[in-house]
Order: sequence, then structure tokens, then C-alpha cells
Amino acid sequence: MRHLRTTPIAFVALSFAACVGPPSVDSSTQAVRECADGEPNCPPREERCAGTPDDPCPPDAGHPPVDPPAPIDLSPPDAYVEISVCLSPTWTAAIQDALAANFPSGEARIACREVAGVNHGFVGIWTRPMLLPDNGPARDVGLSQVVPILADGETIGARATTPWLQRTIDDAYWAMPHQVNDHGVPDVNGAIHLTDHSMKLHEAPPSLAATVHGYFETILVGYHIQTGFDLTVDVGLSIAQGALVCDPKLLIDVDTTGFDWVSAISIAVGDYFGGFGLLGLSTAVNGAEAPDLPGLGAAEDLCQLMPRQILIPGGAKKLVFTMSRVETGPLEGLTIGGTWQLADRKPSMHIVGAAHVSADYDNALHAGGTYRAATDDLRPPLAYQWTAPAAYSISSTHAAKPVIQWTVPALGDVVTDTVGVVVTDADGHVETDSMAIDVTDIAPEAPDPCEQNHHLPQCQDP
Repeated sequence: MRHLRTTPIAFVALSFAACVGPPSVDSSTQAVRECADGEPNCPPREERCAGTPDDPCPPDAGHPPVDPPAPIDLSPPDAYVEISVCLSPTWTAAIQDALAANFPSGEARIACREVAGVNHGFVGIWTRPMLLPDNGPARDVGLSQVVPILADGETIGARATTPWLQRTIDDAYWAMPHQVNDHGVPDVNGAIHLTDHSMKLHEAPPSLAATVHGYFETILVGYHIQTGFDLTVDVGLSIAQGALVCDPKLLIDVDTTGFDWVSAISIAVGDYFGGFGLLGLSTAVNGAEAPDLPGLGAAEDLCQLMPRQILIPGGAKKLVFTMSRVETGPLEGLTIGGTWQLADRKPSMHIVGAAHVSADYDNALHAGGTYRAATDDLRPPLAYQWTAPAAYSISSTHAAKPVIQWTVPALGDVVTDTVGVVVTDADGHVETDSMAIDVTDIAPEAPDPCEQNHHLPQCQDP
């Protein structure tokens, strides 16, 4: 987390005349006036000062120096939401729950302030925990200084700030291996080197572009060549069906300086390298063996920044959001706007998993599967209670996604069972569901007689 510090306010010492000394009384008017240095019967300056910020004393007056107030730390939110009404403090828990799935270490803070004569609610979102326990006031100050973002006709808006977007991409880049082989696997002898990265926010059409810069090192026709390249994840941003849509595309730019365009195309498509090239690199770096390119993770965070709804704690209502505007800019970051409405919660839940399970003979006729409860309008945290009477193992009866295993007693047998779950949400809503399961065996394949009996007539080549 980065903290910006405001410029300390310099306190200028007041002049001697501003210090109020013992009053002298004019007998004709009984008016009180201040005495000045050098006047008869006016005590010395060090005796007249109070030793306070409003009445400081000279450094040699024998009074302890007055410390200026400590500078106010400023911790702007990574993202924030503006809504057309002020929110009560009880909303903090609901918003925190909505953020928890994507930012488990994050924090939400709520403030209310006047915008164009109308009180609006502001929700600050910090995606990382506080470095120090007393940073709360700095976050409150940061939230108090965010810029209003609602456009005409909008009742809710959200903004992801440029510093947060840049930090997200920075983190992704530094988590990547910077030298990999032809399969995208970290390798100190790998031919692919990543050297730097950058980010741009394009205004029209709105998009976020994260680029990794590097070079491909190889020997081509007896020459040692380093071919520069840029891999860019360009995340197009749009609104569809009232929600923010992120459409990431991978772009490859190969440097052709120093050799002919035919060689450049060959490197790009992999003609010289057994089918591998920069196009292969894009798959390798973005594959299971290596971290995602910067920008893909940011794209996921962006599209989940503004949830489609927030469940109201302790009740049967929820806020539903319909977005209609998306804008990006190098200073503003990403901004979306739309409207909200109050709707009824309709809690529901159903089990997701295989209803037909096959036990493998080679695995001692054991079989299993992973099951989960798909929920709607249930506010986390959720409590689970799984049952499967015929199962010999449930990884955890209280897990969100347990692994349940069965055993078929013998070949040809069929085991039937019922998987059930009870889900209770934070507001006490209870939903139940069950699924009928049948477990069958897979008989071993008959051995191929020709594997051990090549001399048999039926095993001879025609």
C-alpha cells in the first residue's frame, strides 16, 4: 500500500504585538489595551507569552518549545463508489461481504458528504490491509477527498483509480518469470527474456492495455540475433445487459529492425524453431505452466469491482445495479455509472456435481467426485452441512466444495446414495437440497491375446 503525505502546514510565529500582556487601564474610559515591548511597566516578553501555538514564546524564554501538529497522512482508496443516498454504518458489513470474494484482505469504509446541495454516500475500497493499525484516520481523510463521479441521471457510480490499476499490473509483472524456455517454463538458459512492462488507459474506445517488453534470443543462419517483441493484453471495456464487460485480447508486435520481414514472420509463427515462436510464447506464458500476463488479472478485478447486487444485512431486500456508462482516462482510471433499485431477495440453492459415478476396477472399485452448493441471494459467510450415508469418506462435511467417495463391493454391484446439504447464511436463511447418486463399476478390459502371443495366426500381419 502506498501512502501519500500532505505538505505539513507551517505555523508562522506571531509577532510580539500579538501577545496579550497584562492590561493597562485608561481611567477615563476603563478600556483595556495591550502593552508593547519597551513601554513602562510592561513585563518582559518571556513573562507575557503563554507558550501555546496561539501565543508562542521565544526559544530562550525557558518554556518548552511548542511542537507543530503532526502532518496528516493521506491514504486514498484503490477504488470507490458514489451513491445518491447516504448509507448507514450497518452497510459496511454488507459491502465488506461483497468484496470478500475478490479482495479477502480488503477493507470498505463509508462516508456521507454534500454534493451539489444533496447528501451522497461514498464507499472507499482498499484492496490490501492496513500496514499500521492506526492508519484508519488516513483512510478516512483519503475517502473525504475523492472526486464525485455521478453523471446526470445516474444514482450510482464506481471508479478504479489509476494508481491501483498500475499497482495491480506491477504486481503481476514482478510475479512472472523473466526468463523462460520455449514452453514458457522458468529457465536460466531460456531464449525468451522479459525486460520491462507498461500500462495505458485508452479513452476511445475504453480499454486498458498492459504490455510486456522483451526479446527472443536465437541463432539464425549463423548470426546471433536478439529480436525485440511486445506482448500486449488489451482489455476492451463495455457495458452489456447492465454490467461491465471485459474483453481481453492478446496482441504481438515483433521488431523487424536489422533483418528482412520474411525472417520476422518466421520468428513470429515459429517456422525456424520447430513450430515455436512468439505466437507460441503467448500461449506458453498464459498457460498453466506460467503466471498470467499482466492485464488479465487486472481485467478480472475490473469486471468484479462493481457487483451486480449487494444483499442488505438482516433483511429480505437487496440493491440491484444497472450500469450504463464506462469511461477511462490516464488520470481518472476507470469509471462506470448507472442506477440502483431496491428488490426482494429470493434465496435459493442447488447441488452441482455428478449424479452418475463410475468406480474403477484398477482403483479397488473406489469412486468419488467433488460437489458444491450453487447459491443465490444468500449472504456470506455461509455454513454448510453435507451428508452422504453410503459414502465411506467426505473430505469435510462443512466445506464449500467437499470430495465425496464411495466403494463398490464387487463387480456388477451398484451403490445408490443421496447427497444432501443444508446451507445457512449470515442472516439465518436456510436452504436445503439433495441429489440421488448411483455408483457403478468399470469392468477391466479383456487383455489383448496378441500382446503375449505374437505367433498366433490371428496376430500376424496380413
